[in-house]
Amino acid sequence: VPLPPRVLIRTPGGVPHVAQCQPDRYDALLRDKVASLEALLANVTHQAGGLPPTEVHESERTHFRMRAAFSLWREGEHVHYVMFNRDDARTPREVRHFPMGSTTINELMTPLRDALDGARVLREKVNDVRFLTTTTGEALITITYNRPIDDEWLSAATDLSASLGVRLIGRSRKVKLVVGGETLSETLHVPKRGACRYLQQEGAFSQPNARVCEQMLGWAYDATASVGGASDLCELYCGNGCFTVALAPNFRHVVATELSKASVRLAEDNLAANACDNVRVARLSAEECVEAFDGRRFERLKRAGIELGRRGADGGDDLQNL
Repeated sequence: VPLPPRVLIRTPGGVPHVAQCQPDRYDALLRDKVASLEALLANVTHQAGGLPPTEVHESERTHFRMRAAFSLWREGEHVHYVMFNRDDARTPREVRHFPMGSTTINELMTPLRDALDGARVLREKVNDVRFLTTTTGEALITITYNRPIDDEWLSAATDLSASLGVRLIGRSRKVKLVVGGETLSETLHVPKRGACRYLQQEGAFSQPNARVCEQMLGWAYDATASVGGASDLCELYCGNGCFTVALAPNFRHVVATELSKASVRLAEDNLAANACDNVRVARLSAEECVEAFDGRRFERLKRAGIELGRRGADGGDDLQNL
């Protein structure tokens, strides 16, 4: 039996349920989540005197997501941002506003859509759009296509980048065209630690909720402050060095591991920008990290000036007190 044709669903106000963040229910939903977590931990934890008090770090109620991705639905010479319910991947639901997205994302949505509508070279066989923004107002937009893109696209995208004041990336099969750069500069203000500066890159993970990320980093920094620089840290899968940068001052030496070459380079740049000179980044999996501690030699560790091991040999970069 053939499936019925797909039809675009338009919601009054332009915010389908899947795109809503329900700020009026935030307090009640948060209380339920805290209670659920405490009940779960109470059932699996046997700690004398019970669990310590729960620390709750709240999010902003709206405009808290610094990144977002939308599929694009084409109707003739017009495109629409759409999202899909988790249990219904066939029915596109139009998104004209995205209240959980940052203010910058919402400000860019309409002019970007209008620009796609107005230029065939930007609109033809467009597939999706991804926004990456920062608390400092920078934005990077990635547009993907189900067709080759070329210099004609690059010329139109250069004009669009200038008119929107953003960086732009176009992607199609085996092609990536960049206008204005592919990284953004973010500054997170970590309680007790101060300002931490990060480069964020298209395609690389970054914490979507910047204000909650600041609180996460502040909690981790405070929780490790008692170390007093006397111990070492090995961080697995450090990404762009988000936690590494924040925690480095609390430790004597730090080795941070990551698999992605691009993330390793990004982490090294972020560590240098924050003067974290007690950190080395290694391209290792968690399994390889364990093998290195057990004595396996990796040439890429040697090139990075890192020696991991349980025997505590002399050397400025050895980790002895994990």
